[in-house]
Amino acid sequence: MRAKTICCALLLALLVPLSLQAQATGQITGMVQSGDGEPLSGVAVTVTGTQLSGVTGTSGRYTITNVPAGTHTVQAEYLGYSPVQLAVNVTAGGTAVVNFQLQSRAIGLDEIVVIGYGTQRAENITGAIETVSEDEFVEGPARDAAEMLAGKVAGLSVQMPSGNPRAGSEINIRGITSVQGSNNPLILIDGIPGGLETVAAEDIQSVSVLKDGSAAAIYGTRGSGGVILITTKRHEGGTPTLRYDGYISQSTLYNSPDFLTAADYRALLADGTVAACTETLINDCYTDFGYTTDWRDELLRSPISMRHNLTMSGGAPSTNYTASLTYEDAQGIFERSENEEITARANIRHSMFDGKFEAEANVVSRTEVGFIGPSFNGAWRQALIRNPTDQIMDAAGNWQERGGYVYTNPVGLIMEE
Repeated sequence: MRAKTICCALLLALLVPLSLQAQATGQITGMVQSGDGEPLSGVAVTVTGTQLSGVTGTSGRYTITNVPAGTHTVQAEYLGYSPVQLAVNVTAGGTAVVNFQLQSRAIGLDEIVVIGYGTQRAENITGAIETVSEDEFVEGPARDAAEMLAGKVAGLSVQMPSGNPRAGSEINIRGITSVQGSNNPLILIDGIPGGLETVAAEDIQSVSVLKDGSAAAIYGTRGSGGVILITTKRHEGGTPTLRYDGYISQSTLYNSPDFLTAADYRALLADGTVAACTETLINDCYTDFGYTTDWRDELLRSPISMRHNLTMSGGAPSTNYTASLTYEDAQGIFERSENEEITARANIRHSMFDGKFEAEANVVSRTEVGFIGPSFNGAWRQALIRNPTDQIMDAAGNWQERGGYVYTNPVGLIMEE
């Protein structure tokens, strides 16, 4: 019994110093200053790996208490400044002094987003602003920037209103916001209002879509339909570059209504399904003129379109230039529906005083060098109702005329002469 009492006393004598050592603590104090020596308030100073922390006051000083004795890593972190980590040794009952000097840095776009009349953190407006970079664009021939965004931005509707090669894409971001006014978004190219037709698709670096009302508030009522910010490619200095982009594409009509052929027409006359015209029957009757004409083939074609873009850029980081020349020949599926355009664009940028002052000049010239556009709706209607046994030209080579109606109006206009 005496031996057991002695063992317990020895064990207790060993555990008491260990317990006192485990509970031994000290404190860390110090000052946080900027690179210019100014005290910073509101800086969070934490002991990494623990929940111990302190915040600087107006004088830039902080204090962290109940820090276990030993070697620790202390970090000071403040928005707009690069975080700093320092090692410190804390003794039991002692006070360790750790001073920080933080260097300012640029705020990343993933941390803060500038909105109309203030700022919000990015996680608070998720989905309000979406950016599509060059490597995320829709691959393939694109008539304008809108086609490169199709399916890439949630809530962004891109439609081609017609097959007219002169018609551009229609963009809808926020739905129908006006009954009589325009629902199109405001388009800014390098900060300057413009249109999708004034910038070549090959010259675009990224596209940002501002969908939320607060994100577009700075643009006033012009941004009621949303805002699209287009950033073009720029030369960052170094070796001058010359880049060529181009494509040639061919389109075809995937499907169309079944037309009554000349053979079908004659079969209906032969079996008496329809009445043939006679001297006494001149209304609601049908005539076989003895020819075979496929009006659809006469009006439609498999168009071939092409686009060529040549971009030249060079200069130094402080002064650089980018110039591009784009030629586009877009054919429509109707005969003689074609749009040829030449677009020239030049950008010169100069900065000085370590980037505090920047001057930029943009010049855009757009010319339509050829376009023929008859009434396609009227031509298609005539193709549906014309007699497939009639001819387009008469024996003398003139446009055929039946019942006081000359085929050249409008069908003849759309055919190659």
